[in-house]
Amino acid sequence: KRISIANRQLDRMVALIEEMLDLSRLSLGKLPYNKEKLSLDGIITEVLERFDEQMKSLNIPVVFEGGNQNAIVFG
Repeated sequence: KRISIANRQLDRMVALIEEMLDLSRLSLGKLPYNKEKLSLDGIITEVLERFDEQMKSLNIPVVFEGGNQNAIVFG
């Protein structure tokens, strides 16, 4: 079980380092940045689905009432 926990933590650290490297590349102009329309509803739903099991295991109730089609950002 401890090895499993350590592996998950390692995966998170690797993902964080990769994201930091991408930010560095963006700031140096070495990584293309393409702006596009994004639906906030879609992003929020995706994040909630990603953390659903963790929130349930910690008894954290989250309710998202989306459906606002006008919630668009450029990023």
